[in-house]
This record gives sequence, structure tokens and C-alpha cells, in this order.
Amino acid sequence: MLQPPEIVYPVLEDRGDANIGHLLYRLATFLGTFHSPVRRSRLQRIAYFEREKMLLDHRTYTVRVGTLKKQLALYEKHGLAVQKRHFGEPLAWLVSETGDVNTYVHIWMYEDAADRSRKRAALFNDPEWLVYLEKSAEAGYVIKQESKLMSPAPFAPIRR
Repeated sequence: MLQPPEIVYPVLEDRGDANIGHLLYRLATFLGTFHSPVRRSRLQRIAYFEREKMLLDHRTYTVRVGTLKKQLALYEKHGLAVQKRHFGEPLAWLVSETGDVNTYVHIWMYEDAADRSRKRAALFNDPEWLVYLEKSAEAGYVIKQESKLMSPAPFAPIRR
């Protein structure tokens, strides 16, 4: 009777400087020699996301017809500086040119979910931000908000 060949798996010890992404990448590379390229690439993608740990917060706001310029002015005057103070520069701040022209998008970058939570907690404890939120609510321009947490694809990393 034929016996399967003995496979010796690498030891994935914690060297102190190794994180889970590094360990997953080492395992994916090792498994790639025994498994199909499809299997290897899936593991390498998982390893990439664990190693990079970049989280993007893609926020789309819809405002009442005819109020986009007013909302942008309100945000620029009362919200932008305080938000940048806690989050840094946004990756993008965009206004629709076609389609739903009553929308704007901003995209913020975080190291990971914990970084996002810390920064948002600090923002919501800042009295200046609370004043902006109150002014925005009183104005009533925003009628819908959509937030998507996203990660960059492995073949298109974001460099800042």
C-alpha cells in the first residue's frame, strides 16, 4: 500500500517582531510549494491584509436639493479643522459632478479598526466637533449618510 509523503510544516514561532501577517505570509509561501497557485494566492491576500492593516472609511452624504454649497460651507467653517486635527488629512474629499449631484464623499485612512475607534472617540469628545454637529443638525441639509469600511486591494496599495 502506498503511503503519502511526509510533509514537514515550518515552525511558526513568535520571534517578538513577527505579527500574524508575517506568519500567514510565511505559511502561504510554504503551502504554495504543495498546493495550487489559487490556494497560495488566497492565503497571500489574507496575509497582505493582516500585514498592511489599512482601513478606509468611505463616507457618502446626501443633502437636500439646493443645499450642497451651504452644507460644504458649514462644514468648512465649523467641522473641517477639528476633524483634520483628530484624523489627519483625508485621502479624498469629493463632490459629485454627475449622477446624484446632491452628494459628497470623504475618505479617511486608519491603521486598523482600533485606530479608527480611538480617533473617533477623541473627535466626539471634542467640544468644537459637538458644536459643528449641532449646527449641522439645526441646518438640516443632510438627509442620508452611508459609511463603508474598506481595505485596498493587494494589487493596488495606497501610498501616502
